Amino acid sequence: MKKKLLCTLCLLIGCIVGLGAHSQALAETPKLVSESACVIDASNGEILYQKHANRALRPASITKQMTALLVLEKVDAGEISLDDKAEVTYDALIAVDPTSTLIGFEEGQKRTIRDLMYCMLVDSANDAANILAEYVGGDLDTFVDMMNARADELGCTHTHFANPNGLDPDDEQIHRCSARDMALISYELSKHSDYYTFAGAKQYALEVDDVVTEPWEIWTKVDMLLPASEYYNKELIAGKTGWTHLAHHTFVAYMERGDRSLIVVVMNSMDPGAKYSDTEKLVDYCCDNYTPLTLTPADYSDSLTAAIESAGLEINLDTGELPDLPIVLPSDLSADDITYSVAMEEDGETPVLTLGLKEEAWDTYKAATHMQGEAAVLSRTVLPVKTGLFAAAQSSARSLQKTVSAGSGSAVATVLPMDTLRLLIITVLAAVLVLFSVLFLILRAVRRKRKKAQDRSGLTVVIKTPEKYQNDEKK
Repeated sequence: MKKKLLCTLCLLIGCIVGLGAHSQALAETPKLVSESACVIDASNGEILYQKHANRALRPASITKQMTALLVLEKVDAGEISLDDKAEVTYDALIAVDPTSTLIGFEEGQKRTIRDLMYCMLVDSANDAANILAEYVGGDLDTFVDMMNARADELGCTHTHFANPNGLDPDDEQIHRCSARDMALISYELSKHSDYYTFAGAKQYALEVDDVVTEPWEIWTKVDMLLPASEYYNKELIAGKTGWTHLAHHTFVAYMERGDRSLIVVVMNSMDPGAKYSDTEKLVDYCCDNYTPLTLTPADYSDSLTAAIESAGLEINLDTGELPDLPIVLPSDLSADDITYSVAMEEDGETPVLTLGLKEEAWDTYKAATHMQGEAAVLSRTVLPVKTGLFAAAQSSARSLQKTVSAGSGSAVATVLPMDTLRLLIITVLAAVLVLFSVLFLILRAVRRKRKKAQDRSGLTVVIKTPEKYQNDEKK
């Protein structure tokens, strides 16, 4: 009886402890005001947290993230310059609600791309967004097509843009974007350093021209950037806010804490301050519950080789150029939970390494990120390959090795170690070089003999007779 009572008591204590631990785990999950949210690690694009991240919502002015991306891609490609001047057109101005946020540009006025980028990202000016769109796309409709095409390329699945500024269109079904898609767009935008100059600025003085006759300062709409604001946070290095009556508050934040860089997207927040508090909660959550790892080539080279063999691929890897791989995992997981797979891109020439998670680790990852659906892809990395004679020789050697191995039974049906393979290739190349050298010397010797023989056949031989024989002939 005492044993039964003791067992029951232990069971009850275990349940209480378990419930307490479960409650503590739930308390760690951020409680957000915003309807939708997504967090991406800025070092590698890995998604760390999602809340209804695939809901297609009204983005409001964070639409300008895509407009900025298309402009800066043209700048970095050298197709346009920040010093170029765009002319303000009637079409650009008439397409903007006059009661919305505007600088008040006039038709025929010319402003630099730099000026317009500050106006769009600092002041959130809708007329500036339209002027930039016309300059890059030729007209607004073409630019909107470019926006949607780029979204498709980035893997956005719940996005359709109707304009470059984010104002709600007449048809409520046209202009939509999900938090996850906006995070993908913002991650791509983070690769352009000029973006931080514009979106991280607290204020900007417009250049003086015929219309702006005196220096005119515009101030950021992002209160989190302003030291005098109650929402100020020094960890924010750049950001873009959005608001319309239908979209409510939206926000994209680029946050840095120590050596961690995060991109946070929140959408449909009813409270103007909640977009900032939600952002801070998400940064706390991701920094407290995730551990950054860096996998060096030495850490993953064996797994990479096994993945290439498993895929049945022949890749001339440039092992000296393999990159370090930054990964962020929930604290309960480690590098041992990572899976490696290799596949070729559609061009058939570009090998890509994909890092994922083992099946048993997926539940832990899903609990931390709130991700739904298929197993997570942590990162995708293009692998470096060798080109030229050495690569061709290496490929031939590998083909020969596979042929020999296939016909020699399971005892030798293994891939040679890379060092042995290199030594074999170098030996073959050295033998070929020696052979060519010998052939060259032989051909050279043959040519010299032929030349000497030709010289001899062309000689005229003159024999001088002794004097006494000459006298005898005279007599």
